[in-house]
Formats: sequence, C-alpha cells, structure tokens
Amino acid sequence: MSVASVLSVVAALIIIGVFLVFALNLNFMTGEIENNLELKVYLNDGLTQAQKDSVKTNIEKNSLCKSVTYESKNDALTNFKQDFGDKSYLLNGYEGKNNPLPESYIVKVTDSTKLKDMYSYSKDISGVKDVVYGEEVVDNLLKFNDMASVVCIVIFIVLSIVSIFIIYNTIKLTVYARRNDITVMKYVGATDWFIRFPFLIEGSILGLLGSSVSILIIRNIYYYVIGFIQGGGTGLPLGSGIAPPGIIMGQVTLLFIVYGIIIGAAGSAFSIRKFLDV
Repeated sequence: MSVASVLSVVAALIIIGVFLVFALNLNFMTGEIENNLELKVYLNDGLTQAQKDSVKTNIEKNSLCKSVTYESKNDALTNFKQDFGDKSYLLNGYEGKNNPLPESYIVKVTDSTKLKDMYSYSKDISGVKDVVYGEEVVDNLLKFNDMASVVCIVIFIVLSIVSIFIIYNTIKLTVYARRNDITVMKYVGATDWFIRFPFLIEGSILGLLGSSVSILIIRNIYYYVIGFIQGGGTGLPLGSGIAPPGIIMGQVTLLFIVYGIIIGAAGSAFSIRKFLDV
C-alpha cells in the first residue's frame, strides 16, 4: 500500500507537472515578448542636434521610460533592408540624400501595459513627427496574457483537487489496513496525537518520495524536449520560446517538494480521523 501511495503521488504530480511546465513556458514566452515591446518616436526632418537631445531628454523624464535608443536614417534603412531579406536589392539607390526614412528614438517602457500612456505622452513632445507602437497587436497580446493566466490558474486548481482526491483515497487504504492497530492503541490509552503523529510522518515521507520521483521524470522529459527542439526536430529556431531548464525546474522542484509533503501529511490526517472514534 505504501508503494501504491507513492505511485499515486507520482502519477498525480506528473499530470500537474506537465501542465505546470507548459504554463511556465507560456508565461516566460509572453514575458519575453512584453519585454521587447517598444515605441518608435519619429523625428521631424531638419532638427538640430540640440533639438534632438531635447526630445530625448523629455522622453527620459517620463517615469515609464526604461531606455531610449537613437536610430539614424542610415540605421533605419539598413534594418529595413534586413526585413526584405533576399529582396533587399530593391532598396538600392536610397542611400545618402535619397533616404526617405526619418530619424527616430526607440523607446522601451518599464511596464508594457502602459505603452498607450507613453504613446500619448511622446506624441505631444515638440519635434516629434509621429509615434508608432502597434496598438492592436499590443492590446491583443496583453489580453491573451491575462486570459492565459486565468485559464492556467483554473486548470491548476482543478488538477490539484483531482490529485488530492486520488492521493487521499490511496493513503486512506493504507490507514485502513492498520485500523486494528489503531483500535488497540486507543483501548490502551494512547492519545489521538500519539497515534496520528507517525501516520503524518509516514504520509509526508510518501509524499516526498512521490514528488522526488515525479521531479526526476519531468526533468528528463523536459531536457529531452529541449534537445529535440534544439536539434531541429520541430523546425523551430534554436531554443525558440523555450525557458531555460534552470528557471523551470527550480520552480517545479520547490513547488513539488512542498506540495508532496503537504498532500501526504494532509491525506494521512484526514484518513485517520474516522478510525480514532472508537
């Protein structure tokens, strides 16, 4: 029965663990995308260096500003050519005085949800021609991130309830097998806590063993998935959107150890209650 208890913990935590790894990666990917969100503040033509510096100073004054990077006309053209890839030759002849692209400042903010506020502030600065940040894309991304977080929390709670039910019933069978021993101890004067304490320790150990095994299994699966992706097995770029193992497994390990111990102890505590009434 002890082996069955450990296996039930392992099975339950693997199910939760796979979902948790997915949720953490989703959160990591959206976080990385949000960190790369930026505004482009286009400058009017013919500004002096002092006027350009004034625009930058005004942008930096805003508490939402994280960083400001200058992009010259030549840099803008070079980056534009890179977007064309093999067709970059189509832009030949636009160098120097023929370059139609404006100078700009690339602005990153401290809070991606405040991009719109930074947009409203920047477009009113003297010397600014236009401000662009992809409003529709940003709004959809932030909405998706909020929705994904809620869905992940709900699913995690549901899986946890199912896991607790499975583990509780398995540990209950372990306690049931020793019901006669509990009855004898009660008749000879043992207190409830004297009887309950060894079961709590045993439940915690079983939970810890189960969580340790599930951590090793999830760790090996995660490393295999990363190796598969980095080997080009999915056609994705190297390490595309995948969180480093140190980040993921650190959180999973801490959560599972605490979770396993608590579930094991709680399962034993609730299971033994009915057998203490003799």
